[in-house]
Amino acid sequence: MYKIRIVFLLACLVAVSSCVKTYFPIEEAEETEPPYSGPPRIKELVVSHVDENTTNLRLEVEGDDVELGSFVLRMYDFTSAEHIDDFFMHTNNYWYLNGSTLPSKSYNLTDNGIRDLDTTVNVFSYSFDISDWPDTSVYHFSAGWHTRPQTISYKSMSRQFTLVGGKLDTAKSANIDAAEHRVVYSNDTVYAAFPNLFKMNSGLLGLSFSTKAVRDHIDNTGGSMALVSSDGGYGWSTPTSPMYDISWLTQASDSLLLASAEGYIYVDESLRDSLIAEQRVVRDVRPGTIAYLGGARVSRRSATATAWQQHDPIPIPIELSGLMNHTSAASYITTVAGTKLRAVYGRRKVNLNNEGKSEIYFLRSDDDGQTWDCFPMLTAGISGLEITGVDETALVQAGNGNIIAIMRSRPTGNLWSSTSTDDGLTWSTPNKTDMRGFPADAIKLNDGRLLCVYGYREYPMGIRAAVSDDNGTTWDVDNEMIIRKDGQAAPADLGYPMVTELPNGKIFCVYYHTTDYVTTHIASTHFNIPD
Repeated sequence: MYKIRIVFLLACLVAVSSCVKTYFPIEEAEETEPPYSGPPRIKELVVSHVDENTTNLRLEVEGDDVELGSFVLRMYDFTSAEHIDDFFMHTNNYWYLNGSTLPSKSYNLTDNGIRDLDTTVNVFSYSFDISDWPDTSVYHFSAGWHTRPQTISYKSMSRQFTLVGGKLDTAKSANIDAAEHRVVYSNDTVYAAFPNLFKMNSGLLGLSFSTKAVRDHIDNTGGSMALVSSDGGYGWSTPTSPMYDISWLTQASDSLLLASAEGYIYVDESLRDSLIAEQRVVRDVRPGTIAYLGGARVSRRSATATAWQQHDPIPIPIELSGLMNHTSAASYITTVAGTKLRAVYGRRKVNLNNEGKSEIYFLRSDDDGQTWDCFPMLTAGISGLEITGVDETALVQAGNGNIIAIMRSRPTGNLWSSTSTDDGLTWSTPNKTDMRGFPADAIKLNDGRLLCVYGYREYPMGIRAAVSDDNGTTWDVDNEMIIRKDGQAAPADLGYPMVTELPNGKIFCVYYHTTDYVTTHIASTHFNIPD
């Protein structure tokens, strides 16, 4: 019997001589610990291969008001859907276990409803009939609880698992010898995420990241932090002079610029109707505040200034409803020919209400940033592919001069890539890579190979990497590097790795991580690429 057992840590003993932590499962403390009271949380997920025809899922949630929400079981990537009974495709292009007896489908799975095999309160159980599943079938699932069908602000939590031939996929082990993991920044009251790692002058490394007060990608309550390292990322300190990425430099002395999407602009909720009339992407942030996606701009300043001194708009195509950024150091490059290129993403107005239809747009300048163009990767948009959209994109120029765009796909699953052979003017139809995860960062190594790092939000969650020795045409996932596999986040919220090669050839990778379901922090790993 294969099992995933996910339990909350209730006690820990510290051995002074070795600093080894020993954790005790929740069952051993039930007599002394009072019943949990607080926001709903997943207590346990168990996936069991019962017999040759059956695999069972058992999910237990505890906390206050669990009964007001519902369970949810999502299939987000698969080799084929034909062997899965009881699932339906939602308008967001994911497959869900249907919890409704009505003709209309529902992804809300009621406790003790039609799909629940366990009558215990706050426990959901479902059995897969795997009798006709091929041994080669692969299905990736997310099982959890969410606040629906309530109409309050959406909250959810989930755990991931993969079935291969109907059986639980055994986890890959971390496979990089002598990898050095460090916590760069951690605060129990702060949601630290989205690191931006960049090279500065004089061999320094710069790092910036968000320090939000709430676990939310839209709500901007909180701040940010900047750090600098003079020893290749082993130690960090507060900068004493203005920081900048050397890729922002222009040919003019002491002049910096960065092209970007305006991203979310925060305004009073009274503007909602007018923004919707303009066909803008509008999101709720917090009571009284909404956010909408703006256009694009180029920001300019001197190298000695502490903030951008000038923002000039970049005209965007009329069909766009707004643009969003991926991390600047991953998505902005200056090519060998001197072209400045930024990958951003957004939805056309005709796809305003379909989040899965995002596309890549480029901000491009071939005159050292004096003038800029904004145009789509594909003039006609994405069609005829197994994905509906792409968004967060890393750019890297290979040794042969080609520029490779490595994109997060919708629905999420594998990374997709596109190639430009003319300095970013035109792009090939995206193709599916064998790298599974998102989003990515990519660099050209000193030996000419390409290295791509990416978050992995399936079991076992963490950070992974792969190398290409043919200028990005293929990626060696047979020798995929598993940098971290100890992620425990609810929901599956970790990753956004950034990477650089140090002068001694060692690889330095920084990312945000959660190992206790609670504290999201900035972490790093130094490692060597295995021979």
